[in-house]
Amino acid sequence: MRAHLFGAVPFHPLEKQLLDLVAYTSVALEYTLPLALLWRRTRTVALAVGVGFHALVFWPLSVGTFSTTMITLYLLFVDPQTVHRWVEEMVGRPPPPTSAAPKEAASPSGRTARTPSRTAGT
Repeated sequence: MRAHLFGAVPFHPLEKQLLDLVAYTSVALEYTLPLALLWRRTRTVALAVGVGFHALVFWPLSVGTFSTTMITLYLLFVDPQTVHRWVEEMVGRPPPPTSAAPKEAASPSGRTARTPSRTAGT
């Protein structure tokens, strides 16, 4: 017994079950990924799954720039310093040095006061 995909292309019934599994899995991913992105503990795995999912959607389907846009939007869930480090590595520039700004300490009155920084001459 053969079924017809879109009424024209015959395929095996097991293929229909596979297509159903893929469809239900993609819907489940689309519902769980936003929730998993909210928590730091699951964010790394959710980002990897989301990028992989949208890369796989991009490959066989003609969805224009949707998948690349979604993959780019996942950067919103990455720490900004990490994104800056990735960009600097891709561009080939070393990351900027950390600034040696004076630390602020709380005074007994509750106001913050700058602690003197060491200089080369003193």
